[in-house]
Amino acid sequence: MRIEAQQILKGIAENAAASPISEVVGMWNGLTPRQILEDRWRRQVQFAYSRYQTAKEAVNEAREIRADAPSPDGVFALSHALRIEAAALAEYKRVLQMFTDLLIDGKIPREERTGRSSGTM
Repeated sequence: MRIEAQQILKGIAENAAASPISEVVGMWNGLTPRQILEDRWRRQVQFAYSRYQTAKEAVNEAREIRADAPSPDGVFALSHALRIEAAALAEYKRVLQMFTDLLIDGKIPREERTGRSSGTM
């Protein structure tokens, strides 16, 4: 079994955050703008966490491949998977910090102020 970026991206896409339509439905259901913003960032945290978990699983698979066949390909697969995992962890920590700042300090995430969406594909 070979670990490829396409497999990881497929796993990420399957766990994608909810669409902005859920925000419109939230407004119809009487949610305040603050609640909608918190829900959006809660989804961002969940999305980043699922990407990190997918990357961790890829690292475990790469370790198994390397153990079964210690070759340059196995070393490369593990190295590649570890880089992806590190990037996913950094993104998860970044999004989690922004969500925490929003909840605790009421600080609006930078992406919201500039009109960019965060972390979704």
